[in-house]
Amino acid sequence: MTLSKKFDVARKHVYTILKEYPKIKTLGKKEAFKLVQDKTKAKILETPVDVPTPVSKLRNLGSNTRDYTSVRWPNDEVKNNYIKDFTQKRSGTKAGKSGLSNEKLAKKYFGKINNSTIASVERTNRVLQQELDLQYQKGDPKEFQIKRKKRLKKTADFTAGGTDDFPFHHIRQIGGEVPLTTDDIAVINKKMNSKIAPYNKPLNEIADAISDNITYSFEAMQSKQEGKALDYLKRVDELNNNAESIVKKAVKDLPKEYKNLIGFNKFYARTDEYGFPLDDKVRVEKIGGTKTTTGAVPLNNLTKDQASILRKQIKTDAIAGKNINKKQIQIVTNLVGELACPNTKLQLGGRVNFSNGSSCNVRGKKILDRIVATGKGTKAELSMAKKILNFGKG
Repeated sequence: MTLSKKFDVARKHVYTILKEYPKIKTLGKKEAFKLVQDKTKAKILETPVDVPTPVSKLRNLGSNTRDYTSVRWPNDEVKNNYIKDFTQKRSGTKAGKSGLSNEKLAKKYFGKINNSTIASVERTNRVLQQELDLQYQKGDPKEFQIKRKKRLKKTADFTAGGTDDFPFHHIRQIGGEVPLTTDDIAVINKKMNSKIAPYNKPLNEIADAISDNITYSFEAMQSKQEGKALDYLKRVDELNNNAESIVKKAVKDLPKEYKNLIGFNKFYARTDEYGFPLDDKVRVEKIGGTKTTTGAVPLNNLTKDQASILRKQIKTDAIAGKNINKKQIQIVTNLVGELACPNTKLQLGGRVNFSNGSSCNVRGKKILDRIVATGKGTKAELSMAKKILNFGKG
């Protein structure tokens, strides 16, 4: 291909010449690939840069994956300052992070915060990590718990527990500052929980970053730095879009029964007609997850009695789900149907199976909810409710 271009002749003529004169020395694919890589790298190194610039190379011939191998620096002062900041960043633990965040590094060394500059920071950090081999300090396991508790205090100040096999799950992020509601929680099996877990961490981190940038924009306005305020809000838009992409990918990749178990509360600063932040309050846009119901209650607003009833229901659901299979689910469905229509099964010779959406089953669920909430019912209702709530315990 190179000879063809250099001498402006068709490739077939080049191939004919090489065939007739086999002793002519030519490079193999791997040698040619390496030669091109080396020449490209040499050319790049000759070009001056204004910001830290990670240098990459293709992992191998025919690959689209690039490995970042070094960083080009504008000057030694920038290099030394960045390494100092990176060393400080790695001096703490993963949970109790020290030094500047990636966003603050982007602002300091690239002048603005967006997806492109954040990516450059991450690549620069990756190269420095390889070169310096800096390790986070071994942290106290409790640090992760402390971080989680801080998040929950703000967005879901409600504690509940399922079981090992059927844990309690938050459908939307606990990071950030948007309160979760009773629509945003579920009891799911351990396998589902492990499949969804990898998506939770980045969504929580994104939510925290959104919250920080909204605060920064409000502070910038207070100090009359309108340009900075708009930059922070632009970053909020990018982060929300990143979160939405993660949810969409999860919904696409996960099995059907998992799809409504992951969502995100996108949130933005309230702004005036010029796009400047009015205050540090937010407007919310829900994506993914379960459908919003009119009776949903913010978990932070539950009364003591409501919280107690909900905890009991969560534990009951988790225990009942312990060994449930399709056959057992039908048994429970039948029991709930019999709660409202005790004579139907007898009238049909004992062969009836209630469907989950039948009128008997719907009324049975309401009776069961009332008994769980108040403890009141007829003798027959209380007996059947006890059988339903104890199902799966043994």
